[in-house]
Amino acid sequence: ILLISVLGAAAGGIWALIPALMKAFAKTDEIVVTLMLNYVAIFWVDYLVYGPWKDPKGYGFPGTAPFPQQARFPTLFGGEFHIGFFLAVVLAFILFYVYRRTRWGMNSRIVGDNAQAARYSGISIIKYTIIALVVSGAIAGLGGAVQMMGVQHRLQHGFSPGYGYTAIIVAWLAKLNPIAILLVAFLFGGLLVGNDQLQMFYKLPMALISVFQGLVLFSLLGGEAIAKYRLRVSREEAVTNE
Repeated sequence: ILLISVLGAAAGGIWALIPALMKAFAKTDEIVVTLMLNYVAIFWVDYLVYGPWKDPKGYGFPGTAPFPQQARFPTLFGGEFHIGFFLAVVLAFILFYVYRRTRWGMNSRIVGDNAQAARYSGISIIKYTIIALVVSGAIAGLGGAVQMMGVQHRLQHGFSPGYGYTAIIVAWLAKLNPIAILLVAFLFGGLLVGNDQLQMFYKLPMALISVFQGLVLFSLLGGEAIAKYRLRVSREEAVTNE
């Protein structure tokens, strides 16, 4: 478990180094670059699970052999709930402390909020940009490893039904606050699980959850835009010429 976690984090960090360098030196948009690189990563995984990593006993199914029991997270309460949940909670609190209580976190927030002020303060924008993106990639890679060890127990085609895109929505709704992300992620996790139940018992379409997520995001975007404006009622006074 420890080896897979370390390798997953290392792979994510190395992959994130590409957009990190492009952001630091070419001023590219990291969101656009990482979204495009997602397709490269997906096709690379497909090559592996259809080719050299394909399980010879998998009846043609594109995926690796099942992980051995020692490479799986222990489950709790007799269901699919595993200890990876507590790992996510601990990591969220660590990130909250680092970004709110340490000098590195303060400098990172300054670089993200106002690069010009960071430059005047002598903070290395290139250094903090690269570190922030590489750490983010490492956390994403660790999350993928947790998903493999805790839920699917193998690497297979289509292992992520849009988790990365959902994560962007979750982070935005939580205002990039790690503690708030826990609550929002719990809500969206319930939506994803509920969608599976709706499909099985009520035969509702799979796209329903995506539509609902879009409605939630659209409503919050609209509410935030409206909150920036205030309606004022002004009275026009009649001017009489004497």
